[in-house]
Parts: sequence; structure tokens; C-alpha cells
Amino acid sequence: MKKLEAHQKGDIWMVFQNGLSSINVTTFTGLGKLRYLSLDNNKLVYNNRTFPKGIFKPLKSLLHLSLKNNNYYLPYSRYFPDETISDLSDLETLELDATSNSFGKGFDKLLKLKSLVLGNGYHFSMSSTTFINTRNLQSILLHGNEDVSFTKGSFRSLRYLKHLEMSFDSRFSGISSPVENIAEDLKFTSIETLKLGQSQIPFKTFPLYVLNKELFTTNITEIYITDNAGKAGYFPPYIGYPPPTLQILDLSNNGLIRFHLDIKNITRLILKQNLLGSFLSTNPYFTQITRNDSSIIKFVDISQNDIKELEPVTFYHQPFLQHVDLSNNKIQDITFDLSSLTALEFLNLSYNKIKFLMKELCVL
Repeated sequence: MKKLEAHQKGDIWMVFQNGLSSINVTTFTGLGKLRYLSLDNNKLVYNNRTFPKGIFKPLKSLLHLSLKNNNYYLPYSRYFPDETISDLSDLETLELDATSNSFGKGFDKLLKLKSLVLGNGYHFSMSSTTFINTRNLQSILLHGNEDVSFTKGSFRSLRYLKHLEMSFDSRFSGISSPVENIAEDLKFTSIETLKLGQSQIPFKTFPLYVLNKELFTTNITEIYITDNAGKAGYFPPYIGYPPPTLQILDLSNNGLIRFHLDIKNITRLILKQNLLGSFLSTNPYFTQITRNDSSIIKFVDISQNDIKELEPVTFYHQPFLQHVDLSNNKIQDITFDLSSLTALEFLNLSYNKIKFLMKELCVL
């Protein structure tokens, strides 16, 4: 390994883009204290020849291994050698190219593996057997794959799963399975954060409907359903109460034309890049269910919604509201009342068509 360029500082050793295509069994000898190793951006094809059994044995203390951008769309190298990875018994975070729809028995030895990052794949398909040998996972991040699909049961075995995220770089990429396929699964996990990027298939009904129902009894605190403009489907007048533990809701860039949801327990609401202008001219985003209802919301983003005017009572009964973003709309006059927002710290009205400011707003 004469051409190996390494950067070592304390217990951290990182290897960056060097065009590596092979590693021998003595490469990591003497690195028993190593905690982080990155072999990203090389030519290390996932097979037993590139990663022979025993190569990781010296890495007794390794906590984080990253092998991204190595295994580009190669049909003959679909599985990372599980006998090789099984030696990393202390590993907590693993980053791989998504070239396999399952993880072999050797992954069952990684009892401390909590976080799995999978990306740069063409099609990543999940089923009930995909994570059967990685049952202790708490976080799964799928990023930069062309296509992601899943069947019912894909996540049911992950009782400790708290964070699930699917995000995409290209507008031609996305999720190719119905959200219903995983919604029920998540009831059997410890899910707290769910981030779902764009879908490749149009929704009949906006997926928040099924998530509210299936996740109502979970400890979910954050839901992100984004980038489905033109495919978001029907947002029904009654979409059900959100889970009582939900604090952050991001529905950006979905082409929504209406928004009906009880948000009194939500602290952060992001509705930017939708088509809510007409709806919000006559309807506030927060509606009292009972006369004494108030919201604990602190952050609202309704920028880029083609808003020309807002319902005057839009910001009523929100005593904790600190941040309001109304930028990139078509507002000409400030007809809505801000006088009740005593906690307001940030108000963004940039890139509108405002010609007149009320005296009360100037005082604010």
C-alpha cells in the first residue's frame, strides 16, 4: 500500500480519494485504536477479492466506517462481504453504496451498529428480509439513490429504529412504492423522525392522511413529506388529528392548494413552495377547534405560495410564535393583524409587492 495517502490525528485516520482498487490483509495492522475510517471515492468494488476476510481484524476500536462512491452500478458486486465486516464488533456507523437488498449473516455480529447510510445506487429494493441481520439499527439514511422501493414488513423487525430518511438529488429519482407499505411497519419501531422525499408515483390522497392514522400512538416528533409537486394527490378536508407527540411538520414543495390540520401542539410548521395563496386568503393555517384553543407554534414558513393577501386573523391565538417567513409571495398590503404576536423575533417579507405598511406594523 505504498500509494495509500492517510491522514492520522489521535485516534482518527481517514483515507480520501486516491484511486485505490485493492487492499491487502496487512493494510490496517497496528491501527487498533482507530475510530474513524473513510475509504470513499475509490475503486474498491464490493467483493471478497477487494475486501478479503480478516482485513478488518486489527481495527478493534473502529466506530465509523465509510465506503461510499466505490461500487457504481456493478451487477457482479452486489453484496458487501459479510464475513469480512463481521470482525468490526464495535462498529456503530456504516456508510455504503446501495448495491444490495440484503445484508448477510455476518452483519448479525455487529451488535453495536446503530446507523446505516446507503447511497449512490440505481435501484434499492427493501423487503422483510433486508434488515433481518441488522436489528439494532436506530437510524437509516437513504440518499442519492435513483429509485427506492419497499414492501410491507421491510421495517417491522427494527424495534429500535428512530430515524428513517429517504432523499434524492435528481428530480427524476424518488420513491416507487406507496407510503402505505411502510406506515403500519413503523408502529412496531421507536420512530421519532420520518423524512420522505419525492415520490415517482402520484398519490391519490396526500400521505399525511395514512401517517396520522398509523403513527398516532407512536413517539413520532418530526414528519417531512416534501418535493411531490404535481403528485401530492388530494388533501382532504378532514385528514385526521396528527400524533400528539408531533412537533415539526414539513410539507414543502408539494403543490398543496389547501391545508386543514389541527396544529395546536406543533411548534414548527413549514409549508413553503406550495400553492396555498387562494386558500390562505380566506382561511388561517391554524383554526380553533374549541373557543379556548391556542397553538404553541413558534416557527411558520409559508414563503413561495403565491400569496396576495392573508386572512386578517391568520396569526391569532399563537402567543409563542417567534419566526414568520412570508417571503417570495405577491403581498401588496399588510391586511393581517400582527399585534397579538408579542413573542415575534423574526418577520421576513422580502420579495413581495408591498406598497403600504400599517402604522402598527412599523411599531413592531
